[in-house]
Amino acid sequence: MGKDTTVNEEKIAMGSKLVTKLWNVAKFSQRFLEGYQPPAELPDFTPTDRWLLSRTQWLIQRVTELFRNYDYSAAKNETESFFWRELADNYLEMSKERLYDETNEMREGARYTLYHVLVTVMKLFAPILPYITETLYQALFVPIEGEGSIHTCRWPIANDSLLSATADVAGEALIEIATAVRRYKSESNISLGTELKRMQLATIDVSVARMLQEASADIMSVTRARQLAVKESLDADMEEVKAEGKIKVGLVR
Repeated sequence: MGKDTTVNEEKIAMGSKLVTKLWNVAKFSQRFLEGYQPPAELPDFTPTDRWLLSRTQWLIQRVTELFRNYDYSAAKNETESFFWRELADNYLEMSKERLYDETNEMREGARYTLYHVLVTVMKLFAPILPYITETLYQALFVPIEGEGSIHTCRWPIANDSLLSATADVAGEALIEIATAVRRYKSESNISLGTELKRMQLATIDVSVARMLQEASADIMSVTRARQLAVKESLDADMEEVKAEGKIKVGLVR
């Protein structure tokens, strides 16, 4: 509102890319959400789950405020940024091993998080991407929610009990680790899917070390590390990877 917007082919192409990615994320998620019913009580969560759930509540508050102020462009940008960075690029890669492993005791936490976050993103996108969100809602969420159309659903309301500044900080630390390893692989001209023999994370902060231990399976999933240890300092044989923040990252290819 009140601002001129330049429309060009590049922006149209970016919109096409977004719709394609939304479709692909929904297609990936379908096998984990078929027949799913949210539990009466919340399951156990990893730090990765708690981070994304907290960020989702913040997103609901922010986007709702922007729509109320008729700032549709900013509402779209906030939702799109969250979808790419938090959900598609990081959370799905972190939780993938838990989702595939039906014997994993933390799998239900990942399923609940995926359900809650994906349906929320669909609803926040619905006023701007009405057709693709309706198609995906019909395929994935009508059996779960019992509502006939995404456009007659109740607008998302943030669950304050899931908001956590501690979870947000932990999530950013996990993203920094994932980003550092991705950068290392890219600069070394090796595939992002290449497995690492061993990986170490070093910190002298006891609470951070505890969080990293709890999130170890998700860290191994996103970095493709076969072994992971959390220590106060890196072993001498470790190749230290440049990383932001206070956590040192070392690996052996």
